[in-house]
Amino acid sequence: MATARKQKAAAKSRSGSARASAKVIRQRKAIELKVQGLSIREIAVKLGVTKSQAHRDVEAVLAYTKEESATIAELARKVALEQIDRAIVSLAKRIKKGDVGAVMAFCRLDERRAKLLHLEKTKVEHTGADGAPLPQDARSELIERLAGLVASAEAGGTAGAGTGEGSSPAQAEGAPSS
Repeated sequence: MATARKQKAAAKSRSGSARASAKVIRQRKAIELKVQGLSIREIAVKLGVTKSQAHRDVEAVLAYTKEESATIAELARKVALEQIDRAIVSLAKRIKKGDVGAVMAFCRLDERRAKLLHLEKTKVEHTGADGAPLPQDARSELIERLAGLVASAEAGGTAGAGTGEGSSPAQAEGAPSS
C-alpha cells in the first residue's frame, strides 16, 4: 500500500514538472511571437490558449526580464562603488602630501560615487571668490579634511564607512556643498 502511494506521488511530481516545463516553453513562444509583432489575440490562436492566458504569458516573461535586468544593474552599481572606494583609499598618501592632482581625482571619484548613489547634485567649487585661486589657508583646510576622510576610510576598510547609507564621504564630514 505504501509503495502504491509513493508511486502515485512520484507520478504526480513528474506531471507537475512536465506542466511547469510546458508553461515555460509556452511563455517563451508567446514572447517570441510578440517580438515578431503578433497581437495577443494572434498569439493566443497560435498557442491554442485563451487571450487572457496569452497576455499573462507575455507579461510573466516581461516581468521576469525586468527583475533580472534590475538585479544585474544593482550588481554592476555595487561593483562600481567598490572600485571607487578602493581608488579613494589608494589616493590617501598623495592627498596627505598635498598633491592637487590627487585631490582633484578624489573630487571626481566622489562625484561619481554620488551619482551612483543617486544623491543630489552638489556643486563642487575648485576656486575662490570670483574664480580666483583658493587662498593657501583654504587649500590647507581642504587637504586636511580630505586626509581625515581618507584616514577614516582606511580605518573602516572602504570610503564612506560609518557615514550612513547613501551618503558620500564628503557629505559625512561636512565638506562644503551648495
